[in-house]
Amino acid sequence: MDNNNSNQNKDMIIKNGEEISEEARSREEITKRAGVLFLQHYEYVRNVVYRVAPVPGVQEDIVQEVFLAFVESANRWDLEQDVRPLLYSIAKKAAMNHYRKYVQSIPEGLRQLAQTVREESEKRLDPAWAPMELSDQFDALESCTNRLKGLSRIILDSHYKKSYSFAEIAEKTNVKLSTVHRIMSRVRLFLRECIESVLRGRSEHESK
Repeated sequence: MDNNNSNQNKDMIIKNGEEISEEARSREEITKRAGVLFLQHYEYVRNVVYRVAPVPGVQEDIVQEVFLAFVESANRWDLEQDVRPLLYSIAKKAAMNHYRKYVQSIPEGLRQLAQTVREESEKRLDPAWAPMELSDQFDALESCTNRLKGLSRIILDSHYKKSYSFAEIAEKTNVKLSTVHRIMSRVRLFLRECIESVLRGRSEHESK
């Protein structure tokens, strides 16, 4: 009995007047080591989060989430190895979850219109879109959409917000189908050029 107690005591240390096991001490050391490593790779994690989820106001929350997940799982990994692949995996997963929630909060019609206009810009390799946050792109789209008047706005809203086909729009507006197509093409061109102008202006303003 005494021998068992003696053996158990060998696995205990005194800290602040309390006994803690070698296992608990090991976990504490791993946690501290993980915290130090995370701080050393903070900018790396933040950049990953920003690229995957360019949504304003949530980056720091996601980084904090990555930190907690990394520390909690640190005892399963060899922290003497390069931890960037692990941090990348955790950061990407967390950022993607936040990004999906953000995108789902945007009306479907607006997402489709933004995708259409963006694809047209990417075909022209216009750089204005690249550095801007997703929210800036949607803000620019909304601003430019509000400049449309009359039949152009009716056709745009009918197609992207009400999901009417071009044939249905032609019937409801008493306009030829070819005219609807022609107006929609002009609307897309206007939106593309308008959004690129807005984004480029913001980019130039922020660079000053």
